[in-house]
Amino acid sequence: ADKYQIALRSSTRSDASQAVALRAQFQDLCLGNTYVHTLHALDRSLRKLRHLSRSTRLYRCLSAAQLPEEFVSADTSGIRGVVELGVTSLTAKPEAALQHADGTPLKLLFEVEQGLVDRAAELAWLSMYPWEEEFALPPLTALEALQGADGSLRKTAVGDVAIVHLRPSVSAPHAAPHGAMESTVETATPLSPAPAGEADSEGGGLTNLPIFDRARREVFGR
Repeated sequence: ADKYQIALRSSTRSDASQAVALRAQFQDLCLGNTYVHTLHALDRSLRKLRHLSRSTRLYRCLSAAQLPEEFVSADTSGIRGVVELGVTSLTAKPEAALQHADGTPLKLLFEVEQGLVDRAAELAWLSMYPWEEEFALPPLTALEALQGADGSLRKTAVGDVAIVHLRPSVSAPHAAPHGAMESTVETATPLSPAPAGEADSEGGGLTNLPIFDRARREVFGR
């Protein structure tokens, strides 16, 4: 699973130090293998399973004292958030998420509010730890930070935990590589975000948001 995440996250063309480190880690761990067929199969599986999930609040904890800048400062369109290149692992239990940050003085807890369409795949029935009630969002999902009534970042503090409220927006599906999953290739969309205003053919969110444009430039260089 670590290899797949690194293969996905290292696909960015950004020159940021973290991106450069990820590409070096990709070469060391994956030896240049991009796992194209496996990742397309994983992506399509998560996209199918998410339609069967219950719409509930999900959680992910970061053992960091400071939010990433993309969540703090809005871009020129007034949007705060990021596009996660890899699979986003979440849990329906906030206490399970907080366990991953035990021992740190300050904790950031992301509370993800699912909707009618943009939902995560429920994986408890496949997990070695079913009591954690694990969910997963497919690659290239946008996580937008919600705003309060005054337009500022919507967040709540409970003790040593800062809760930031997010909304997921699942990108359009991607075409499978030649020879993989032949039965689905004819109906798949190209391996790039959909044109402006075109909706996800599986009923997902629009991909004409500026946040997806930033991800497209990093991954595809355009």
